Amino acid sequence: MIRTEHLQKSFGQQNGQDLHALRDVSLRVGKGQIFGVLGESGAGKSTLIRCINLLERPDSGEVWVDGQELTGLPEAELRQARRQMGMIFQHFNLLNSRNVSENIAFGLELAGVDPDARRKRVEELLDLVHLSDKAKAYPRQLSGGQKQRVGIARALATHPKLLLSDEATSALDPQTTLGVLDLLKDLNRQLGLTILLITHQMDVVRRICDHAAVMREGRVVEQGPINELILNPDGVLAQAIFPPSEPIPAEAGWHSATLTFLGDSAREPLLAELVRSFALDVNILGGSIQPVAGNRVGRLQVQMKGPRLTEALQWMRERGIQVELH
Repeated sequence: MIRTEHLQKSFGQQNGQDLHALRDVSLRVGKGQIFGVLGESGAGKSTLIRCINLLERPDSGEVWVDGQELTGLPEAELRQARRQMGMIFQHFNLLNSRNVSENIAFGLELAGVDPDARRKRVEELLDLVHLSDKAKAYPRQLSGGQKQRVGIARALATHPKLLLSDEATSALDPQTTLGVLDLLKDLNRQLGLTILLITHQMDVVRRICDHAAVMREGRVVEQGPINELILNPDGVLAQAIFPPSEPIPAEAGWHSATLTFLGDSAREPLLAELVRSFALDVNILGGSIQPVAGNRVGRLQVQMKGPRLTEALQWMRERGIQVELH
């Protein structure tokens, strides 16, 4: 659905050096994915999303959306392509002089949709985001979560295939954030909507994303399916979810290891079976289980010893347990 190729973008100079916002950014977002771009402030995330819908033009590189390269399009064709991309913002960007229905209808008016069709579409969207009872309310009468639901409805008005979210939950409290994220996940399922989320919040990525990229200083340092990224103990995302700890030196005859469990393996009593089947001594030093992208992910620091240790390690790997020996 989205493909960027070697995007470069800079904004002026400081101390004689170019201020690079994007450095050779190539990204792949598949149709129907909820893809999170994670990074600290200044990493280039917002510049990236604005280059994808061409609100900012990259200095070089290509932007492909749904099979169409955007950077070379004439302005009229670019406006048409943008109708396939809805966008929601951190601070909602609602029109205070318009009520909820009128805010949602704004993009339809600009697109020249006739009043009867606009009214019907607004009613559908109000029901979709659970705000039918707020149709005549004004932004000042809404909570932050309700304002963001209006923003989501407005972004969906023209039936886009892609929803871009620029820090859309950053201004919300934790409980309201969960409600908005659950709504986005429902929209992804119901509409087959592709969602690209820009965020600095790890909890956003853990809650709903199935794919992710991590940005640092204008570069993508890793990207891919969440389930693969968290199995790499040296990866940025994996270390953010499970902060690394200093390994405890093993005594003679013992072997230290980090075990990462994903999905079903995090629910099964595999260590108990390991001890029974291979007469292995296992000492658990620490660990935790975290919910990530709808899965349970566990990571344990252990020490093990026994004459059949090699067989036991192979047995674990065959069952999808990531084993890292120290």
